[in-house]
Amino acid sequence: MQKLLFSNRLFTIAITLGAITWAAGLMAAGHSASSIFVDDSIWDSAQLNFVPHTGSGAFGSYVTMNIPQGPVVKTCKAIEKAIGKKLINRGEAHITVVTPPEYNKILKPFLTMERINQIAEQNLIQNSSFDILCIGSGQSQLNGKKEETFFFVVQSTDLLKLRREVSRAFEAAGGEKGLFDAEKFYPHITIGFTKRDLHLSDGVVKNETSYDKRFRILIGI
Repeated sequence: MQKLLFSNRLFTIAITLGAITWAAGLMAAGHSASSIFVDDSIWDSAQLNFVPHTGSGAFGSYVTMNIPQGPVVKTCKAIEKAIGKKLINRGEAHITVVTPPEYNKILKPFLTMERINQIAEQNLIQNSSFDILCIGSGQSQLNGKKEETFFFVVQSTDLLKLRREVSRAFEAAGGEKGLFDAEKFYPHITIGFTKRDLHLSDGVVKNETSYDKRFRILIGI
């Protein structure tokens, strides 16, 4: 799949020749994508505090990088206008770095959340760089009705490095090598959804394959 890469803080748009050809083909076929303007303040995460999540239950403990909410809400409203549907937003924005199932089912017997949060803070998680690849979407049938979720697909070598450090700490503490797969990572920022957010368990993979051709992103314009 051709993708548009929007680089963090450089405010440049690198468009491959293949992507230009693909876009021209859509226009020739009578299709048009809605321009979604994304405020570059989405990268002001260093101004936000890292918030530990150490709750009880299967979904209470996880690690996130907090993202400024304002630019995400604006994007949500732009998508609503483009698709003619009202979306629900979370009231906050983040990139999940360690998921609740990863902690509860794999890491918990060998690493405490306090230790994982320490690794996150030592790696200055809130200063992590990330790139926006595209707006992705996923669909699933819930109670016989098609529901949708929309998200920014991102990539981050900094956050992947953090996961690799968690993996090393897990194995050093006696965890089975490879059981926590640091590379199995689908970083994204949820924008909004029609009923509830959709996940892998719903058949939604939040990577470049979810690219929604209805939208093209323009950064900081």
